[in-house]
Amino acid sequence: MIDLWPQDLQADERQRAPVTILKEQASLLGQKTRNLLEAEVRQRAARQGFSLDVFFFDFYLVAPALGHYRFKLFSAWHDIRFYPLFVQLDEDLEREVCHKGEREVRVDSEEEFLQILRKIFASQKTRGVIQALLAQVA
Repeated sequence: MIDLWPQDLQADERQRAPVTILKEQASLLGQKTRNLLEAEVRQRAARQGFSLDVFFFDFYLVAPALGHYRFKLFSAWHDIRFYPLFVQLDEDLEREVCHKGEREVRVDSEEEFLQILRKIFASQKTRGVIQALLAQVA
């Protein structure tokens, strides 16, 4: 049998999938709050009007001591190529993070994704939700 596949079919170790970045950040929240709060990344099916090769993720803040209460912070999606990636924000985060009236922010690289995540996590909205949850579980 003739093998027609290229020999160098390997993952690019320099490129991380957006879901990997989200899961890393989710893990770090637990460490920072002594596991009083956690974060969770959930993958979901494509929305109506999107093709099936789109990957959707929701990022939740979770309070295990409050019956695993979940607060959806934002959503993100991309096709098989990772970028462009789109981050969907609620109205409060959109005002703090973008200042452009954009509820869906287009992200064209891993570096841009990290920047937008940094802004989301440092926002007053995120800090306020985390402080409120911690006050209830501490």
